[in-house]
Amino acid sequence: MVMIIASHYAAHGIEMLAVEGEAWLRWPAGSLVNRAFVTFMNPGGEVGVALLFTITGYFQIQKKTFSLKKVVLSCLYYSAFSLLVLGAVCAFGGSIPYMAGQNVATFILRALFMPLTSTLWWFVAVYVFLMLFSPVLNAFLGKLNRKGFLLFLLIAWGVWYGLAGIIGTEFFALQKAVFFYALGAYVRLFTEKKSGRRPLYVLFAFLAWAGSAYCFYQQGVLSTGPGAGIRIQLLLRGCNALSSTIFVTVCVWCVFRLFEGLAMPYRPFVNRIAATTFGIYLIHDSIIMEHLLWFGWLKVAKRQYPSPLLPLYAVLTVAGIFIVCSCLDLIRMKFFEPKALKAADRCIEAFKKKFCKN
Repeated sequence: MVMIIASHYAAHGIEMLAVEGEAWLRWPAGSLVNRAFVTFMNPGGEVGVALLFTITGYFQIQKKTFSLKKVVLSCLYYSAFSLLVLGAVCAFGGSIPYMAGQNVATFILRALFMPLTSTLWWFVAVYVFLMLFSPVLNAFLGKLNRKGFLLFLLIAWGVWYGLAGIIGTEFFALQKAVFFYALGAYVRLFTEKKSGRRPLYVLFAFLAWAGSAYCFYQQGVLSTGPGAGIRIQLLLRGCNALSSTIFVTVCVWCVFRLFEGLAMPYRPFVNRIAATTFGIYLIHDSIIMEHLLWFGWLKVAKRQYPSPLLPLYAVLTVAGIFIVCSCLDLIRMKFFEPKALKAADRCIEAFKKKFCKN
């Protein structure tokens, strides 16, 4: 989640990927050090999300059931939270940056009635469909031997993830999720923990991250340079494919294997903080908070990016967002979640008694 926040700092806060058609808008204005530092933060989004899907596959592959109850309740809570923020801003005469002309009524209806599948949060929609599909996927993957599993991974990596990332598909995010889910499942079913390879995992993870960051840097140069046309488009797609298909995959494999092999004792406090990471994502990356946070309150591109102290500002900002959002979600889990779960259980039981067969 720290990786993801860091990438949002770069992409939404400075490059303005949140504003359609204006990617890399402010990036060229920074110094060489600042441009390099920002692009070094960029891989965190892809790596972090891929790790979340890999973790899901690792733990879900041997399960026959799943529950989306907490996911649903969290999304309902934070969609309402986003609407309250929107209402408060408007009530005090403010506005949400870069939302002028957008259909706010549509956003409100989506937040109220379809927070999971309306791409209010793209990751949530993909995760929900992945979990709904997981019983079928588990049944298929469970029948494969090691050789068959490796063949499936190779095809999923080369076609579903690699080629699809180059040519573009409507369901690329879901295809990516399936590949990394399967990667986590493969680790769980067919590999052994090898702590002796930690130095190699660290080295290759760093090199892969650096390679991905370099691809992002070149994308910035190409996107803001004087050239145009098909050659530039091909180079941009090539950089993106190299970063996602090769460097991100290697980095995810090495980081996941590194932490899987660590003998980490149980720490209730660590688990408590880890439980808030989904809430951290829902708070800081909703459509409302994304624009308000980076452009309205922090004004990262205007206030921090021109400064030679950008690296320090970036670290403090990312840490601050993580801590504040984690505290907010701890409050939700303490005062809202227990009652909401009991109410949900009562509703589910009542529905089963009335509408389901015995």
